[in-house]
Amino acid sequence: MADTTGPSPSPTPASLDAFVSYSRRDAEAVIPFVDRAKAAGRTFWMDADSIPPAAPWRTELGTAIEAADAVVCCLSPAWLKSSECRHEFERAVELGKRLVPVGVGDVENPPDELGALQWIDARKGRSPDDVVAAILSAIDTDPERVREHTHWLSRALRWETRDRDRSLLLRGKDLRAAEDWLMRGGTEPSAVPQQVQLVAASRRAERSRLRTTIVVALTTVVLLAVLAGVALLQRSEAVRQRDQAESRALAAAAQTQLDVDPERSVLLARLAWSTAPTSQATDALRAALQRSRVRAGADAHRAAVSGVAWSPDGALVITSGRDGGVAAWDASNGGPRGSFGVGPGAVQRLSAARSAPTGVATTDAGKAVLWSVDPTTGVLVLRAVLVETGATEATTSEDGRVIAVGMSDGTVRTWTSSGAPSITVGWARAPVRSVALSADGSTLLVGTEYGEAMVGRIEAVAPLVLAPYDAPVSTSQLSADGSTALTAADDGAASLRRTTDGAPVLALPSAFVVALDRAGGAVVVAQVSGQADLFRVGQPPRRLLAPGAPATDARFSVDGTGVVVTGLDGNLWVWRVADARVLIETRGAAGSATRGEMSPDGLRVVTGHGTGAVRLWALPDQPVELPLSGTDTLPPAGVDFSPDAATVLTASESGMARAWDGRSGAELPLGTACLTPPRDPGCLAARTLSTQGRLTRARFSPDGRLIVTSAQQGSLVVWDREIAGVVARPPDVGGPIDDVAFSPDGRQLVTAERRGVSRLIDVASGRVVGERILSPRGIYTASFTPGGGSVVVGGADGLVHVWDLGSGEVRVAADAGDGVLDLAVDPGGTQVALAVGDQVQVIDLDDGHRVLTLLGHQGFVTDVEYASPEALIVSGAMDGSARVWDARTGDEAAVYDVPGGDVTAVAVDRTGHRIAAASSAGNAFVFECEVCRSGAELEALAAARVTRPLSPEERARFAVP
Repeated sequence: MADTTGPSPSPTPASLDAFVSYSRRDAEAVIPFVDRAKAAGRTFWMDADSIPPAAPWRTELGTAIEAADAVVCCLSPAWLKSSECRHEFERAVELGKRLVPVGVGDVENPPDELGALQWIDARKGRSPDDVVAAILSAIDTDPERVREHTHWLSRALRWETRDRDRSLLLRGKDLRAAEDWLMRGGTEPSAVPQQVQLVAASRRAERSRLRTTIVVALTTVVLLAVLAGVALLQRSEAVRQRDQAESRALAAAAQTQLDVDPERSVLLARLAWSTAPTSQATDALRAALQRSRVRAGADAHRAAVSGVAWSPDGALVITSGRDGGVAAWDASNGGPRGSFGVGPGAVQRLSAARSAPTGVATTDAGKAVLWSVDPTTGVLVLRAVLVETGATEATTSEDGRVIAVGMSDGTVRTWTSSGAPSITVGWARAPVRSVALSADGSTLLVGTEYGEAMVGRIEAVAPLVLAPYDAPVSTSQLSADGSTALTAADDGAASLRRTTDGAPVLALPSAFVVALDRAGGAVVVAQVSGQADLFRVGQPPRRLLAPGAPATDARFSVDGTGVVVTGLDGNLWVWRVADARVLIETRGAAGSATRGEMSPDGLRVVTGHGTGAVRLWALPDQPVELPLSGTDTLPPAGVDFSPDAATVLTASESGMARAWDGRSGAELPLGTACLTPPRDPGCLAARTLSTQGRLTRARFSPDGRLIVTSAQQGSLVVWDREIAGVVARPPDVGGPIDDVAFSPDGRQLVTAERRGVSRLIDVASGRVVGERILSPRGIYTASFTPGGGSVVVGGADGLVHVWDLGSGEVRVAADAGDGVLDLAVDPGGTQVALAVGDQVQVIDLDDGHRVLTLLGHQGFVTDVEYASPEALIVSGAMDGSARVWDARTGDEAAVYDVPGGDVTAVAVDRTGHRIAAASSAGNAFVFECEVCRSGAELEALAAARVTRPLSPEERARFAVP
């Protein structure tokens, strides 16, 4: 909007593509691209031509913003100074409108909500056509969600301005549509409070109407005994509908909390399921369980947690607090395992040995104590008081044999693991602020109050003095071998240097929090703005975290593969060092996160919080790797689970069929004479290599006794799994056999052949008992229906054929529009999932109509399977991912990144709980699929994961009955 108002000939339309917020001083830059948008048939509202004469202009502006799908903010110095432009912007933010920033002038310090977005440059010299094209592209992203947001916002604002008139509440289909929209979520525009309140009020009113129906039904029972049966049925149906409605509302609420507090989302999803096991409740449980990583919690201290550490075996968490206490907690359930008081004063430093159950703690009153975990009872105990006063900092060597305490008199005093005094080091001329030891305790690094940093052998008379600082050295860290020293001062200066000569190793920027890995080659630097970066020797820096809440702590994992950063906003981030990929980002923590530490096995993280609480978080499960690339020269082309789900079978393009333990990844012998797989002559892998060459598929028979392998050269062989001997070999064909499948009873095979033929083969004899020429362009995939009465085939022409084995008739069930690389028939035999281009199509086998189109892959889908018995579909694609989909709704339930490259094949075990995926890089992986469970199993898993109940405030907020 302009700084002043003016007359206009046209009223505000009921719906707009965009509202244009601008300063009249910038009209010359704004009007050209607005005119071009209007010429393109788009409705852009601006006060210069849209407020009718004598209209209340502020009301007209508010109405236009409410009706617009997006708000275009024309940024300039004049716009920033305009109070009316600020009013328009704040109203747009309040209403959750999509914001499109357009720069028409040079701007500094824009509002935070705009600073994080991609700006469109519309300054002098930029073509108005280019500007309007960029604006329309931003507006048209996910247009359906934007239109729905505007529609429900309009309904909500009308209801609110009419004093929440009950006649304006949503009912029936409108209410269900609004709940579904809320549950779907999305990135932006996100739901605003008015929309959520309207839906919640509408659902409460719907419940009230349902309760009235129940009362009427009960009254009818009393007054009209003749209709008792009917009334009871009505009551039952009303209760069922009420419960389902409440379940859907709670599931929708659970979805809204995924980005706020995932554990709260789990709690709401559980309640939704227990109210009624609706599909929405199941979807909410799946989403919440994936996002919530918390596994245990404890109210550890009465004040902020100042330190966290793990016992060497990962069984205990040791914490210290500003309340002056040190405590231990069971890492499996948060149960207490001993505590003691160190006070007076707050415990300001907790240090634990990595390979021994011992450590040291110091208070701000200068006391230092030695603690340990009793090897018999597993309980934390106070071993000795090292000093009563004067301690400023303390640390231990990794093996716990050396304890070093920095003192206010400038000395560093050391003790043995038994608490016996050892060497006193007198290097410093000022109070010690920080100390560090090498892993074996032989090298000492000292930082002082006067900015000195000194390093040397602990018994040395004179240390190496590193480059001085202008402020106290508050951080000192050494690599495990003592060769590299990281120091940082209170003014933010930091450096990484060699301890032999003081030479710089890395150039580091200003630091608020810093951490060094054990190898001494990687440093995390977090600035006061919250930005965090990873610096590695010989590599460019990697951005880990954008500016935000200040970091409070940073630590590397023991093996250096992961890094943990905690924030003042309560969040925890864990990155993989190799590629700076985020492994988890937690939300919903109990207050600011003061400390964080990864467990010795690298699978969990403990955080301490400003409230005194401790929380344990699980990192995402890592897949089991099947290391084919160590011996196979070409990648796997197929994977399959044995019927008992214990074994994974792979078929590689190098010609070997191999078996693997699905839990450990160890290779298993195939054949009683197989001594050293895979190339021992008695192994199946060696025999397929010599007999068939490049394999395309390997599959187990339904009873697991047989294995069939198909090859590029056109051969098909049935093998006895136990002895790796040939059972049958049908005639070879003149081209690749891309797919082969057993019938449900294991007596027949069906093939998909590049020459366009599908054959039906008797397993026992290898005799061809049926053959159909289906496509001159090639057949890629074939499968039996669950009853075994028909075969479904797809190929290069995109046609899906159904071959009725009883009558011999073949019909075209559907045209996918492009080549079908793979297919899978659902357990009910009514639908088929097709891999077509970068999508999965679900087709009704009866009439051929498309039931669902599953979109999300960024490359060709190569394989598709149903996860029985749940209504889930698993697909693998050339984007390097395996995805799990809900076959009822088409929603994406989970994504698994497969290391190494394109996914060439996927398989699901009989339970539906594990997925095997083959990679073009040469390996295969087995993933645990938590979401591939029934609703009851998901609810049980959720019950085992939550650490708290819903609070009274949460129950009131979400209208929990």
